[in-house]
Amino acid sequence: MRSAARPLFVLAMISCAPKPAPATVVPEPAPAPARAPAPAAKTIPPVPADARRTPSGTAYVVAPGHASAEPPDSDDAILVRYELVDAKGETILRSSASGEPERIDMTQLPKGWAEAMQAIRPGDRAKIWVTAELGYSEQETGPTGALYVEVELVEVERRTTLARATLPFAAPPDDAIRTRSGLAYVVLRPGTGTTKPGPKTRVVAHYDGWHTDGTKFDSSYDRKEPIEFELHQVITGWTEMMQLMVTGEIVRVWIPVALAYKGQQGRPAGTLVFDIELLEIR
Repeated sequence: MRSAARPLFVLAMISCAPKPAPATVVPEPAPAPARAPAPAAKTIPPVPADARRTPSGTAYVVAPGHASAEPPDSDDAILVRYELVDAKGETILRSSASGEPERIDMTQLPKGWAEAMQAIRPGDRAKIWVTAELGYSEQETGPTGALYVEVELVEVERRTTLARATLPFAAPPDDAIRTRSGLAYVVLRPGTGTTKPGPKTRVVAHYDGWHTDGTKFDSSYDRKEPIEFELHQVITGWTEMMQLMVTGEIVRVWIPVALAYKGQQGRPAGTLVFDIELLEIR
């Protein structure tokens, strides 16, 4: 039997009746991310009995590489791969995990680390034990206590090389040291000596000589043969300059024509520029 049809108004009421609100779904909280396990403390090896020591007492051991280049000086910059660990074995600093070396000025290193680096050649790997007194003790902030370093010296950027590349030839920089006679000079590398030669002292030196346009006219470095002479045997500018130097020092000096060859035929003309390294005082 067919069911009776519903009146139109009933259908209209059904169609207009409000629809029930959808059930609210409360999302479950996301699980807290798992904490990465703390890196295990590094075991610091004891100082070997055959370890070398710097004058201040920093102990170090070197695994030599194959490079013949000289170790860095105290004012050079170095490219290194390293890990710096405190006395608890916790890593304080390290170079990039990608293996790229980090550039550091030697003057930024704690004293003990810097001293040991001056005995390490490019290509060498080393282990260095730095006492608390030679670490960061002089800084107000930073790690305290003894330090342990594992380091590989990749390359040395020589301060003298950097200075030579940036200094002009045409004229001395504003901060050059000037003498009453007219010399102007910049110290490229401080010396290690304590005495200076006199006007008739015999010395051994290396040098490069340029015109102010950057054209090189002479070089004992290129000949790989230093020169030996008495100071009164050279041009006036050299005589004066070398009496201001100590052994090991390198300078760049601008010598005006009046203190150079004074227009002599067949000699370099005009203001001359020299890099001079005093190797030895006889």
